[in-house]
This record gives sequence, structure tokens and C-alpha cells, in this order.
Amino acid sequence: MRRISQPLGMNPNIVLITGRLWRLWPSLITAALALTGTLLGAQEPKDDQRAYVKKQVQFDRWQDLTKSRPETRSDTFKVDQSLLAPWQIRRVREIGKANHGVTTQYILSKADKPSSAKEILRVSVTRCATRADAEEGLIDHLSGIQRADVKLIEEESLLLGDLAVHIPGTPEAAICFVRGNVLVCVENAGEKPAAELREVTRKIDESLKSVAR
Repeated sequence: MRRISQPLGMNPNIVLITGRLWRLWPSLITAALALTGTLLGAQEPKDDQRAYVKKQVQFDRWQDLTKSRPETRSDTFKVDQSLLAPWQIRRVREIGKANHGVTTQYILSKADKPSSAKEILRVSVTRCATRADAEEGLIDHLSGIQRADVKLIEEESLLLGDLAVHIPGTPEAAICFVRGNVLVCVENAGEKPAAELREVTRKIDESLKSVAR
């Protein structure tokens, strides 16, 4: 066994540990490279999913669709209980940073006993820095739910906000829209799809429109 020279006055234990670390150095480098490769590999499917969603909802058209609409702003918007009757806000959760902004999530139901509710709506409000960030946040959200039937809403009579997407159906399973720097998603989250999902979403949009500047 090759001995490691010990400088005068150095603790023998330190010399021993240093020698062991030196012999392990190639293994540590190999492990670090492998971890880096794993992280990069995990990023690729995420990027692929975002690219798929962007194509699915015609993201390349969004700038043209919104260029004639003023970019409003609201940094403090919250869902107001008074607008939602007969729906009640049962839970509010501050998600924090998500979807390119700061998100607050609301759980709504109509049942007197929330634990027995079969119709439940989940509302997410994300306040972003700009409309462009809100649009990218919408892509992030759609990438997370991974639904193949999400579509861009093109009919002016059905449009909410500056632009909107939905999961078609009777009733719709979800509607997400961007108005200015705010992203709103309203989704059916109960056993029974709520027929009033679009009406609730419309009321939220009207409220946002009234306070945005």
C-alpha cells in the first residue's frame, strides 16, 4: 500500500481522510455527472409536454387574438363570496408561487354539509407580472392536468377574459381564461359535474373586469 507523506505537524487522521477522499474523487465526479444527466432527462419530457399543449391550444395565435385588447392589471384580485350564491366558498388555500405567478385556490360547493357535496368547483386565481406571464402560466397549468380534449375558445359569444380555453362537454369540465395579468381556472372537482361552471366562471370574470385597471 502506498503511504501518503505526512507534512510536519499535521494530524494523522486528517491525512488518512484526505487520502480516502482523493481515491473516491473519480467516483464522486461520475455520480455528479449521472445526476446531471438524470435532471436534464427529466426536463425533456416537461418541455415536450409544453410544446404539445401549445400546439393543442393554438398558442401561436394568442398574440394576434389579444393584441387589440388592452392589457389590464390587478395585483390583489380575490374571489368574492357575494357574487357566487348559491355557491359557497368552503376552503381557501394560498398556494404561493405557481404557474408564473402567485396562486390562491378556492373550493366551492352548494351543499349545506360540505362533506356530502357531490358538486364541487375548484377555482385557481394566479396573479402574474404580465399578461405574457399569465399565458405561460396557463400552459403550465394545462401541462399539469394533461387533458387531450382541451381546446381554445374561438367563438366570441363563449369567450371569457382576453383569451380562454376549455374542456368541452355538457357541462364543460373546465374553463381557464386570462384577463390582463391574471389567470383564472375553474374546474369540476366533484363526483357530479356542475352545470353552473360556466356561469360561475362568467361571474368571476365580470368581477375581475370591474376591478382591473
